[in-house]
Amino acid sequence: MTVGTTTGPWGLLFGGVLVLAGGGVGPSAGHIYAGDTTRAIVMSSIRGALISTGVATGVFGVMRSTEHLSKINALTVTSLVCFGAAGALAIWDVVDAPFAAKRANRRRSLALYPLPLLGSHEGAATAGLAVAGTF
Repeated sequence: MTVGTTTGPWGLLFGGVLVLAGGGVGPSAGHIYAGDTTRAIVMSSIRGALISTGVATGVFGVMRSTEHLSKINALTVTSLVCFGAAGALAIWDVVDAPFAAKRANRRRSLALYPLPLLGSHEGAATAGLAVAGTF
């Protein structure tokens, strides 16, 4: 059994760091913008731990079921539960982020308004969108 990728073990490490950064920190970006950094750090840490646990238990689960890969053992189930929980937390953060941003904008007295634009260019009607705001 070989461990690594075509670029060697550093490629595998780099891929793992990207997964943890993207899956762990990415969904909390809206909360970081909103100034709710404590929540962002806690949720990112929980997601990172769940992803790490899911990968570790998944690898050990596959290693323990070498004779029959079709068998699902407790480690494989634990891995799937960890990935499911991490995904649910990520979805929750993504769904809640716009509301957190709106709350932060209200606290900062920041408002953005979309403005439709209609005009003509060389005799043809054109449409556009502008954004105005108060700071």
